[in-house]
Amino acid sequence: MNLAVITHLYPAHPHAPQEIPGNFLPPFLRELTRRGISVRVLAPQSTPEPDVADPLLPVERFAGWGDARPLGALRVTNPRDALRVARFVWRGIRALNALIARERIDAVLACWAIPAGFIASFADKPYAVWGLGTDIHTSARNPITRAFVLRALKRARWRYANSHALARMVEELTGVDCALLPNMRPLPRDVPPADFPRDRMNLLVAARLEYVKGIDVLLDALARISPPRPRVYIAGVGTLEDDLRAQTTRLNLQDDVTFLGFLDARALAAALRACDALVIPSRAESVPMIFKEGVCLRVPVIATDVGDLGDFVREFDAGLVVPPGDASALADALIEMRDAPRARFTARHDELAAQFDLHRAVEKLAADLQALRR
Repeated sequence: MNLAVITHLYPAHPHAPQEIPGNFLPPFLRELTRRGISVRVLAPQSTPEPDVADPLLPVERFAGWGDARPLGALRVTNPRDALRVARFVWRGIRALNALIARERIDAVLACWAIPAGFIASFADKPYAVWGLGTDIHTSARNPITRAFVLRALKRARWRYANSHALARMVEELTGVDCALLPNMRPLPRDVPPADFPRDRMNLLVAARLEYVKGIDVLLDALARISPPRPRVYIAGVGTLEDDLRAQTTRLNLQDDVTFLGFLDARALAAALRACDALVIPSRAESVPMIFKEGVCLRVPVIATDVGDLGDFVREFDAGLVVPPGDASALADALIEMRDAPRARFTARHDELAAQFDLHRAVEKLAADLQALRR
């Protein structure tokens, strides 16, 4: 079985911040190769640095969208951005069809419904679409991009989503089945905790610095708490970094907030192990990778009630749940977490972590692909 995997986000190396959302793919695809599936990855060139060679996962790059901004930051209502996207999609279609012919590809896995799923819909091979969040939450609701999402999903042989809520959304959009396929990146467990001061409760936020992640709401919540406040560490990069730093200064939180920038897997594991709780203040999500990573390292969670997050946290007593965008409720949750014993929120973490088992997800996809040969 020869599988082409197309995605607009694939890390050239473990320290590439541009492709953070795609960092789960290399370990997932390596497990797929161990089940007898030959994988070829197709992704746009997003960094001048060459890919780290991996004999199990050869990567072919094609020209990207020609802009330093992330693809999701382009606006299709802007004629220049629309032209950039159109050229990028055309290059992707040509590159995928060439790869299919050259490597005798049997099937295609498109990671995200757009752009990858839309590109795959022009290939003469059965393909799967793996919905992973914003492609469904945002693009499917946009009247301009909705038609592209629907084409990608409806023409697919298989549809997957990384959360129950997202799978239900896909089924409502298309009227056809969508299976659960969790995505997971195992973090190293042999890493000592980061050297954070222990005089106050330490909180970690690890996310793209974008509006949808709600970090501005967390800063507003923090400002509502009387000193000494919890200490917040913000890990990530994004287009709102300057705005968030300005908000930190405006709210006089310079002594309470530290921006860590991009963290690779080892540094992220160290930060998680040093923190008392993980905060996910997102306005919209399915099940973010950091939630699964935090649960696997037995870190309590404060999360907004979006996607599957609230259901998982409540069902497994993994932390506290607040409404999205509610700074007052989030401030109350920060105080409650500070005053509660950690064991209150970690007793069932191992049971929750089993919901995101990498091997189980790989076996599901491998079985579907191998059925083509029968």
